[in-house]
Amino acid sequence: MSTDESSHGKELNGQSPSLSSLSRIADAGGLEVQMTLRRENPKLDPAVCGERLAQVLALADALPKRPAAAQGDKAQFRIEP
Repeated sequence: MSTDESSHGKELNGQSPSLSSLSRIADAGGLEVQMTLRRENPKLDPAVCGERLAQVLALADALPKRPAAAQGDKAQFRIEP
């Protein structure tokens, strides 16, 4: 198998490895892959989405914040002629 045909090569070329590639990799490792079809566009429950958003925002609020000076230092770039 050439580099271009390997899963790593496909990822480097912006392609996703195929299902048959996944099956061969799993088989080589002594594993079995089972898949279940799902709806392509499941309807989202607004209440569940709202609760998840609230949890994410609460987590973000609870994380320690960097001092403003530290944030500013990383945002400044100088290009010298």
